Amino acid sequence: MNTVFVVLMIAIAASFVCIQALRPFAVRVGLVDVPNQRKRHQGTVPLIGGLALYASVAICSVMLPAEVQRIKLWLVCSGILVVIGALDDKFDVPATARLSIQTLVSLAMMIGTGLSLSYFGDIVGLGNIELGFLAVPVTVLAIVTAINAFNMVDGIDGLLGVHSLVAVGGIVSLMLFSGGHPFLPVAVAIVGALIPYLTFNLCFTSASGKKIFMGDAGSMLIGFAVVWLLIESTHGDNISFRPITAVWLIALPLMDSVSTIMRRIRKKQSPFKPDRTHLHHLFQRMGFTGRQALVIIGFMALAIGTVGVVGELLAVPEWIMFCSFIALFLAYDYTFGRHAWKLVRYVKRRLH
Repeated sequence: MNTVFVVLMIAIAASFVCIQALRPFAVRVGLVDVPNQRKRHQGTVPLIGGLALYASVAICSVMLPAEVQRIKLWLVCSGILVVIGALDDKFDVPATARLSIQTLVSLAMMIGTGLSLSYFGDIVGLGNIELGFLAVPVTVLAIVTAINAFNMVDGIDGLLGVHSLVAVGGIVSLMLFSGGHPFLPVAVAIVGALIPYLTFNLCFTSASGKKIFMGDAGSMLIGFAVVWLLIESTHGDNISFRPITAVWLIALPLMDSVSTIMRRIRKKQSPFKPDRTHLHHLFQRMGFTGRQALVIIGFMALAIGTVGVVGELLAVPEWIMFCSFIALFLAYDYTFGRHAWKLVRYVKRRLH
């Protein structure tokens, strides 16, 4: 427990220092977000949250147990994604190139660690479902989906940070309840590094001129970090919780991205076409401010994640947790996917 606290403090301090050091660099090289039709913030904002997060976790990684050598591979793979994300922030890398690199990084991580999503657990009540030869493509799909799910929810101040805290906080809690995990310091470092980011992103302790964004470098890093922590926690030699619990910890960003992609496909649009139909956009169309939408969505994510944690601690049968999640997703897609605009109009009439 003392190590966990020390890592948390180091991560907070390192993140704060890195943010302050990277700000003038970002402005000098033009790594800033400029307002446009889709991005309605005021002024240019440095895109350094992801860079500071990566640097902070890398600093804290020296405190990992010596036997956890795969952290080095994780840092290399994460570093590649951070670089590609930063290039995307600066030059707009094509979606196909980003997906290709995400796939290659996923394969490198699996080959280097020997870990993959090899089973789903007893999610249908008929025994453990083994994936066999499907483990590799399913793992790649899961990693790429998670990376882009967290990228898609990064639409209003604080939202990516809140989703990240809910997911990683849930992982930390379950690791601690299970007696610890070799990757626990990594998860704690991410939580600590997110705290200074959120204070600057939401302007809690600074003027609006000090605001920073995560950028694609940060959203891809967060997505990759979360999904790999979930794989580390549910497979291999140090299992902290069941695979179905992992789905509940990232349920809201996962449902939002999948439902949005399904909506675009139903409209015969490219699933990668950016628009303003994500959950946070819908709440803003209802008349809520960005901060109000953040609070509502944050509580939704926390409530859903808590269901997953409690279900794990109470050993609720996996098939019940799976069926409950499917029911939740169908309800979400029906409400916020297929009938989003009806819901928006109804809420607007009730509020005004």
